[in-house]
Amino acid sequence: MMEMVTFTPPLYKQRYQMVFELVEKYKPSKVADLGCADCTLLSRLTFCCCINVLVGVDTDSQLLKEKMCRLAPLPCEYLQPRPSLLTVRLYQGSVAVKDSRLLDCDFVSCVELIEHLDAPDLERFPDVLFGYMNPAVVVITTPNADFNPLLPGIVRFRHWDHRFEWSRKEFQAW
Repeated sequence: MMEMVTFTPPLYKQRYQMVFELVEKYKPSKVADLGCADCTLLSRLTFCCCINVLVGVDTDSQLLKEKMCRLAPLPCEYLQPRPSLLTVRLYQGSVAVKDSRLLDCDFVSCVELIEHLDAPDLERFPDVLFGYMNPAVVVITTPNADFNPLLPGIVRFRHWDHRFEWSRKEFQAW
């Protein structure tokens, strides 16, 4: 019998921490989070002083409207301002469509995004990201299906909206 695996801190926090550390390492000035959902990662990235423009994109405009308050300045930020101005922009859009508002990004994160894409969008996504946007640094995370048998309660996929979950080998082939 296999031992159940737990993650401490939870995986999503580990992923966000990894993105935060990579931003601190590479010091990009314009960062986009594609599939930003509830703006949690964007909120964390507002504390990276190297960023001048922070862009969030998601297909769910209602979710963006509900969660955009997470990006408002905190009271302490008025007392201790950032060294440079930060512009935050949220867009409703698809990662499978070339959008000129996303050009000139130095760094793009796609945390737990691709497994939600339908096949035609998944096929167009690499050309949009690597061909059109062409950022210096890209971070893509997706569930590793090899671990699913070790996670309690996983029947097929980790989330009801996942179209697929790949093994490490399948992800590398993609």
